Amino acid sequence: MHTIKNDCDYQSIDDVNDIYNLVKKNSNCAQLLIKHIDLLLENKHLSESIVQILTSIRNTCAIHVMNLARVAK
Repeated sequence: MHTIKNDCDYQSIDDVNDIYNLVKKNSNCAQLLIKHIDLLLENKHLSESIVQILTSIRNTCAIHVMNLARVAK
């Protein structure tokens, strides 16, 4: 029977857990950026070029969050 214990040492498991935690924090940060951008777009009268830039950043963050969620499953 294969187990994690048989395949790698405990330090490797800790390293993988560290990476997973960083990915989770990164996803949370991207979600926070999305919320801030949404609030800014809804509540401020911005020039069209700024709206386009913020929308592009927001969409990039949303794709990033979706990709991280897919990897984390």
